[in-house]
Amino acid sequence: DAGADSATGAGSDADAGASGDLSAKQSINSVENKDLVYVMFYEELENIREEAKKVCEYVYMDCTFSGKVPTEMRINFDDSKTVYAVSFSIPDTETSFIEIMRDVFENPHIKKSVYDAKPVVLWLMMNKCGFEGLYCDLQIAAYLVDSTRKNDSFSDICRLFSGEECDRFDCMAVLTDMVYKRLEKDGLLPLYTDIELPLVEILASFEYEGFRVSEKVLEDEGVLLGKRIEELTEQIYAIAGRSFNINSPKQLGEVL
Repeated sequence: DAGADSATGAGSDADAGASGDLSAKQSINSVENKDLVYVMFYEELENIREEAKKVCEYVYMDCTFSGKVPTEMRINFDDSKTVYAVSFSIPDTETSFIEIMRDVFENPHIKKSVYDAKPVVLWLMMNKCGFEGLYCDLQIAAYLVDSTRKNDSFSDICRLFSGEECDRFDCMAVLTDMVYKRLEKDGLLPLYTDIELPLVEILASFEYEGFRVSEKVLEDEGVLLGKRIEELTEQIYAIAGRSFNINSPKQLGEVL
């Protein structure tokens, strides 16, 4: 098989992953290709149903969306040899998949590693399904390590954490281990596990539920903040001895 091709798309301890300390044993590009099984119709969900019934520790996921509508999810259980690519082109498949996976999604003891979790959490909310046990969000981890990056592709995140180019979903388990090791090394793990990951569900709920605001208060606050920003900008220019683009990391780095 050609493997699981490319990807597009919580815990407080630096676990080693589903198969032990994976990142210490192999590099990203040495990860073997997994068997890719395409799923489109209800009958083809049976294998996923059987996997969902097993007691697993980790689930690796990547979901592509068109707006807020999912088009395909790639999913792997415990770094097994099989990756399922579930197409949601048929509405009944989406509904059935959520019901089959509900116990997994809502189980806080099953650790989920996701390329980008918030759209997945929001999608499940819209379908009356919870999402617990977020262990790793690759995009959030990459932002914490380097907020100046302009590319959040799977390959770019792989390069950030491993130094290697790779766009294969197959390497999710190894990459997840590398993420935790890097965050721990940089002293960012408590921020990641205690603040950033729990915020995913909160932000998704904001987007789903919405919240009331006073337009007048917002306008007044905007005026006050605008004046304060102008004052601080002038102070910064005075200290730097020249004006520059404060929003430019490059120019700010040169001044510092």
